[in-house]
Amino acid sequence: MKDSSSGSTETAHTLDPSVAGDQRARELTRWAWLMIPGTALGALAAFVVGSLLMRATGTSEGELLTSSGIAGWISWVAVVALMMCAPLAGVVLAVRARRVGAGHRSTVALVLNAVVVTGIIIVSVGNVFTSP
Repeated sequence: MKDSSSGSTETAHTLDPSVAGDQRARELTRWAWLMIPGTALGALAAFVVGSLLMRATGTSEGELLTSSGIAGWISWVAVVALMMCAPLAGVVLAVRARRVGAGHRSTVALVLNAVVVTGIIIVSVGNVFTSP
């Protein structure tokens, strides 16, 4: 197909918004799925940052960050937030993919990322309030 105004040639599928939307939906879905294994990187980063924050707050090994007062609680929230970055991004990406017309794969990615976020919250809060 030739565009008469600019003299350039473009394929028909680049002008069809449904094809561009399908490609965008696939791309967003792929990134949403990649956030699930990306959670491991977030956990590794949280481990490193948490270790540094334990030293900064004077928490000894075997103690919880929250045992160091307000600085410990703030540090704990920061570490948990760091662990949740990838799956939360996955939820956002999957929702955006659904809005541009992605199918069931984006829905599954949305549910799995939401389950990971929920699991991180439950385990983190459970560790703080059930430890001796």
